Amino acid sequence: YLYASSRHLIFYDTDYKTQQIINYGYEFDRLQCLSLSPNRECLILGVKSAEKCRLIFYELSHLNRIDIRRRKVLPMIHSMRSNQILSLIFSFDSKYVLSLQ
Repeated sequence: YLYASSRHLIFYDTDYKTQQIINYGYEFDRLQCLSLSPNRECLILGVKSAEKCRLIFYELSHLNRIDIRRRKVLPMIHSMRSNQILSLIFSFDSKYVLSLQ
């Protein structure tokens, strides 16, 4: 299960009865949307601060426990008229991400 709480995401694994807390941002960051890949190996967050938006990629692995690693942070282009991320979705093979602004 995946829960959003304040500036944290809580990932609870029912198989191992463990949970991990992901701190994704700073004081003024707001989570706009999130998406989990179909193969459950990648998590992407759309985060908005006061003047900019960014995408944060996490890699998930389930060997003996939950292992979550931040892979990449992509700032959104400033020439876009919108500063909000409305939706995120992965392709069926989990290779591409579509972001709707």
